[in-house]
Amino acid sequence: MALSVPLSRLASTCLARLSCAISYEPSASGSGLQYCCLVRNCGVCYIAIGSGSPIQTTLHEAIRNARRVVVIVHSSPVDNPSEKAMKNYKEQIFQSLELLPAQRDALLHALPKARDISDSVATACVFDPHHGIEIFKADGSRLAWEICFQCGEHFVEGDRVRILPRGWPDSLKSFFQSQNIKTSVPRK
Repeated sequence: MALSVPLSRLASTCLARLSCAISYEPSASGSGLQYCCLVRNCGVCYIAIGSGSPIQTTLHEAIRNARRVVVIVHSSPVDNPSEKAMKNYKEQIFQSLELLPAQRDALLHALPKARDISDSVATACVFDPHHGIEIFKADGSRLAWEICFQCGEHFVEGDRVRILPRGWPDSLKSFFQSQNIKTSVPRK
């Protein structure tokens, strides 16, 4: 059960300076406050409290127990949106790097547990990923993870497009750059 305080109720105290919406969701531990959304003029600030989401756990376990982890920088159909180009699109691989065990550990450190706000917040971006991480599991299956640094969203195969958890865009970019992997959007 979630209890929301509507913006209109807070407007009399916040006025035009600050508007607030607070959602309260009892957690399993009973600690309560899960997130607070502050909207100031045209900007939005999200404060997240809590531990990682199930998709974060899935990624951590998959990377930790993987047989192979490969980072890929690739093209996207949206890079050249003409009808002819879209019809004849063939993905191009710009970079590919199989991670060694120490590099996998560094990747895991770039993924701290953080609150997933994707169920309460949306972006206005078109998801156009140019970075992927393919995780090959010990059982031979593969888990694909697509990342869009431009819009700050990601997609893990079997889930849906989500906003990257707080801190992940910067820590992932730092990790990629430390491995000499391009983080800017490749263009023709």
